[in-house]
Amino acid sequence: MGRKLNIELPVDDSPILQEIYARRNLKLTRIPKDVMHRMPTTLLFSLEGMPDLDWEKLLQFQLPNGSFFASPSSTAFALMETKDENCLRYLNRVVEKFNGGVPNTYPVDFFEHNWAVDRLLRLGISRYFQSEIKECMDYVYRYWTEEGISWGRNSNVHDIDDTAMGFRLLRLHGHHVSADVFRHFEKDGEFFCYSGQSTQPITGMYNLNRACQLLFPGEKILEDAKRFSFKFLREKQASNELLDKWIIAKDLPGEVGYALDTPWYASLPRVETRFYLDQYGGEDDVWIGKTLYRMHTINNNKLLELARLDYKNCQALHLLEWDAIQQYNIIPCFPVGYIHDNDEFNTTLQIESDMQELVQLVVCASSDEIDPDIKQTFLAVAKSSYYYAAHFTPATIDFHIAKVLFEPVNAIGKIKEHVDSIQSMLGSMNDGDMSISAYDTAWVALVEDLHGNGGPQFPKCLEWISNNQLPDGSWGDALIFKASDRLISTLACVIALKSWNIRPDKTKKGMEFVKENIHKLEDENEENMLSGFEVAFPSLIEIGRKLDIKVPVDHDSHILQEIYARRNLKLARIPKDIMHRVPTPLLYSLEGMQDQDLDWEKLLKFQFPDGSFCTSPSSTAFALMQTKDENCLRYLSTTVETLDGGVPNVYPVDIFERLWAVDRLQRLGISRYFQSEVTECLDYVYRSWTEQGVFSASNSTIHDVDDTAMGFRLLRLHGYQVSADVFRHFEKDGEFFCLAGQSTQGVTPMYSLYRASQILFPEEKILKDAKKFTSKFLREKQASNKLLDKWVGYALDVPWYASLPRVETRFYLDQYGGADDVWIGKTLYRLHNVSSNNYLELAKLDYKNCQGLHLREWNTIHKWYTECNLEQFGMSKRDMLFGYYLASASIYEPERAKERLAWAQARILMEAVVSSFENKGTWERGAFLCEFRKRRSDYVTSRWDGKITRGQGQGLVAVLLGTLNRLLSDAHVAQDREIFHHHLHQTWETWIMTWQEDGDMRKGEAELLVRTINLCANSGAPEKLSQLSHPRYKHLNDIANGVCCQLLQFQHRQPSCNKIQGEDKGNTTLQIESGMQELVQLVVCASSDDIDSDIKQTFLAVAKLFENKEHPVPFRTDYLVLSVFHQEFFCQFSTKSSSYFHK
Repeated sequence: MGRKLNIELPVDDSPILQEIYARRNLKLTRIPKDVMHRMPTTLLFSLEGMPDLDWEKLLQFQLPNGSFFASPSSTAFALMETKDENCLRYLNRVVEKFNGGVPNTYPVDFFEHNWAVDRLLRLGISRYFQSEIKECMDYVYRYWTEEGISWGRNSNVHDIDDTAMGFRLLRLHGHHVSADVFRHFEKDGEFFCYSGQSTQPITGMYNLNRACQLLFPGEKILEDAKRFSFKFLREKQASNELLDKWIIAKDLPGEVGYALDTPWYASLPRVETRFYLDQYGGEDDVWIGKTLYRMHTINNNKLLELARLDYKNCQALHLLEWDAIQQYNIIPCFPVGYIHDNDEFNTTLQIESDMQELVQLVVCASSDEIDPDIKQTFLAVAKSSYYYAAHFTPATIDFHIAKVLFEPVNAIGKIKEHVDSIQSMLGSMNDGDMSISAYDTAWVALVEDLHGNGGPQFPKCLEWISNNQLPDGSWGDALIFKASDRLISTLACVIALKSWNIRPDKTKKGMEFVKENIHKLEDENEENMLSGFEVAFPSLIEIGRKLDIKVPVDHDSHILQEIYARRNLKLARIPKDIMHRVPTPLLYSLEGMQDQDLDWEKLLKFQFPDGSFCTSPSSTAFALMQTKDENCLRYLSTTVETLDGGVPNVYPVDIFERLWAVDRLQRLGISRYFQSEVTECLDYVYRSWTEQGVFSASNSTIHDVDDTAMGFRLLRLHGYQVSADVFRHFEKDGEFFCLAGQSTQGVTPMYSLYRASQILFPEEKILKDAKKFTSKFLREKQASNKLLDKWVGYALDVPWYASLPRVETRFYLDQYGGADDVWIGKTLYRLHNVSSNNYLELAKLDYKNCQGLHLREWNTIHKWYTECNLEQFGMSKRDMLFGYYLASASIYEPERAKERLAWAQARILMEAVVSSFENKGTWERGAFLCEFRKRRSDYVTSRWDGKITRGQGQGLVAVLLGTLNRLLSDAHVAQDREIFHHHLHQTWETWIMTWQEDGDMRKGEAELLVRTINLCANSGAPEKLSQLSHPRYKHLNDIANGVCCQLLQFQHRQPSCNKIQGEDKGNTTLQIESGMQELVQLVVCASSDDIDSDIKQTFLAVAKLFENKEHPVPFRTDYLVLSVFHQEFFCQFSTKSSSYFHK
């Protein structure tokens, strides 16, 4: 066909081409034309590849819907050859349904129903969807025939793949289906996918093997099918040919291999689900037909995510139950003998016969029926016995136990996949990856050719508009309906099409949408109104009138009056003379000011170096219409060409994208995977940093507080030198604004400024003022229920000094919506490198991985607590849990387990010592110190046997010294261990001496914790020991000790339920806050003679722990512990939630 069209194809007599032709000839030989004209064959699926057909005979095999084998391409060829009306009807329907494109096969209703139910069952989540499964099965059963079914209803051809899947599921769910259906696929002892076929696909035989395991007594056809399919699959397995013809699955050989090794009688539901979770690829699974295709209902990431969440939830519950069972000291006893038989299924005929009868009794319903759940219990017990005694070895059972109860679900491999994907995404950042704005594209489409030919300057924009109208006639964000976004985008696109007199059908449909939905503006929340909507929308209405586009607006309507009033107020606040003199926010909305008689000569001096006005394509397009400016043209031409016809809301956004991406990585707790990428992003921002701050794009002539505050906070936290004086440019008369000259404040910029103001150094008055102002502003918004982002409320209640990393991440995981998060500009838009499902998925996997590790560590701590009998020293289990919680909420990374355990155990021991001696006299305290000194030599590594023996001297001394030795047990060489043991013992002795001398047992707690953590963290790196005597270390030590002592003293002076009250509403006293400011400065600022950052960060982490005690979050501690250690993330699978962000 290509040759007839003079299409030169690069083909020769290569071996692969010869092989393809040979296979074609073989297929046509196996199904001769006379057979093909006499009965339905698989060649009906590929008629477009067949010559010289007798169409009168073939049309008898046409399906009732007009198609051939439900194949659009085969049916299209038939239509070309026959002009058949039924073919035409089928193709028209399919093209209309899929808006121009057509799928590989259609319809596939049976296929979709059966395989979706199968996935729910195998993923272990079918119990959530019982009514939906029943509907699916009832649907399939209505169309079940004696010959089976195909992928779609009303088919005159049936296949073994869909029939076997349907048979198994229907039988499992109590429907009466006869095994005789498989006789139609058997010939001479072999089974085929289609009647008359001569080969077998792996998937068809795999599903047949699964179906025939549900045989009832006396069903010989299923026994034959079981034997044949088992032998077929084993041979494929032995020859490494388990590559499926129909699906590119994640690991089909593993899936089929598991099924062959584990007959259904011996397959326990949780074991099967656990293995299948590693095989099911979600949306990564691709099916093979005439082309590759995807089945969105069957291969769905939401199913995979729900299955993982459910599995891990059950796994955590089962571990808790296991802990409870262990107290009974039940030791499992595995059998020594197994039932083996000479047949290939490893069961005796009698056992198999009994199992068949049991299956029949359980799955078949009758009029005098008992409840299915009661009957299913019999089958569950029988399967567990079969599993335990007749099929697996003890080693295999041990493997299953470890996998089902303890191993995270595919966590590590998935983590690496997401890390690689995100690294690639971050590494390819350029000018910003943002969704296309129909509104801005329409404005660019309105520009007339500058050379005067009467056509559009940017025809690609018109093409984009024509191709992207939504089914309801509107333009705008397809996934979120927001009236203002859809209306302003639709009206702009209608105006663009009408201006060039093209696509009247789309214009008409667009206006119908406007008429039907304009009243919905009444329901718009002012806090969520589009940026500049009040300026741009009235302008569009006026343009529409000039084009005889009648916008159905009632000028007396409340909402329209309010929009015009806000427009007049905005223009009054920024008079034209100011607008012509200094950059103002109106540069972002110039297209809404056509009636304002603008002085373009003055305005052009505010043009950005890239030729844009405020990086806005719509504003720049209007400027180009008015000025014919070459720089405007250059900017728009570059943007349209780069983005292939559509333009975004703003462009470029290189600074904004990098800052917010780094922020998301940090708040989600996954930035440690991307340290080099984070450094590259911040280096990029720092190169564009100015004394006036930054804007969303580099090389801009204006700056905003949102990007500046975000940049300031991230740069300062990562050791870059940035001055707080940058915020003076956004302050006027004690108030702060997003842009210089602006008269109102938005929540998001003030929130960013509030977060930045908490990273202040001593004497930075501008940040103190900013903190006071933003805190008051956000509190007022909160009081009036105008804080739409719950995270802002958390930030107000938990200042940065008191925010523990894992708690912050845990709460943010419930707020972050990934790709569902939508931002608000002139229209709704999405930032793909900021709001990413990849980030969210990795964050959840990482959090759960850490959560599992922390639970195992908690079990270790609990055993240590019991072994040491710490309860006798005044430590309750709740105190112990809270001690470990604070450590793991501060230092959570898996690779920092040594530091975390050192922190937790040191704090618990510290509290045990305080509890034991707080009310004792000088003699008892002195005796404890003497005993500690005396027994130190017994616990040097060369003499200590590794056991904590309470009989050595005072019990608490033995526990203390034994635990300290354990903490250093992994130092690389004995000499290193001796050195670190000496320093660690000396540290604790110094602390004990401190409270011996002045009686204050709380004095020096911070120093003790920090030094213990740092010694244990670096026990394998003796070269770092010198840093612990560095002058800067001593300075950090003094500051941290001072802050923590003041916090403890203040706590003991206040009722336990009260917070510290400071006049700046920052919830700290001025003295404590000053100390924290100095500590932050010492930790984040680098110097040439500096100590390692991780050592410095320990001081800040410990100080935040003490601050946290004074600023409890507005939830009970028990709830926090549950959330951080056990609770899964909030997740809705039935609806799609979204968040709005202003920018």
